[in-house]
Amino acid sequence: NKPQSLTLQYLSDGKNSNFQDASKASCRAGTYPSPTDITFSNANGENTFPSVTSGSLLVLPGPFDANTEFTFSDGSSCTIHTSCSVPLVTGDQIGPFLIVAGEGNLDDECTDLPVPRLPTPVPTRAPTKSPTPVPIAAPTPTGDECVICDRDFKNKPQSLTLQYLSDGKNSNFQDASKASCRAGTYPSPTDITFSNANGENTFPSVTSGSLLVLPGPFDANTEFTFSDGSSCTIHTSCSVPLVT
Repeated sequence: NKPQSLTLQYLSDGKNSNFQDASKASCRAGTYPSPTDITFSNANGENTFPSVTSGSLLVLPGPFDANTEFTFSDGSSCTIHTSCSVPLVTGDQIGPFLIVAGEGNLDDECTDLPVPRLPTPVPTRAPTKSPTPVPIAAPTPTGDECVICDRDFKNKPQSLTLQYLSDGKNSNFQDASKASCRAGTYPSPTDITFSNANGENTFPSVTSGSLLVLPGPFDANTEFTFSDGSSCTIHTSCSVPLVT
């Protein structure tokens, strides 16, 4: 099943895909322009993201053709394969496009791939012409949500993509004994420092609505510290669920 949407991070330092060879994807290793307009075509026509810089997130609405072509301001272009005859895998970088997420049935093989080369705050960009709006905020859990990990599926995630919202809410799955990040007002803009098993990482000048891609590996608890000196934790050991 083709994905309904794709979230890609644009990185000017292009890499070869681990899954799509040159016969399937002409987006290959190399240096790509930044800043640049990026025009892509889907089954409904052309869409343009203006003034994209390296590190930006792009949400591509479907439906997709077998090949999706991207054209840059300098007139160059390249394609990735989106018919699913070869995998689309979160964590794989195809030329300048790192696959961060997708709505639909993406293969989940992140454990075999390098984690995204972050942290950098990455505001989500929408194309100037979008036939289908693609919301980023996670839906309220309904019982059909995607469980990233829990007691029955204890593989810790290799990365997490979080949207920072200054209007904090209590988790439906992690109570106060597991997560000290609770309902309340959080600073915006703010630097956010988080710790993983490899040490500290900082996202500078984060505003409410920004997407943050956290690379693993994760400890049992992941702590976030804000510019005002406050901090809070979420549980990332999978003894309680992480749920989209």
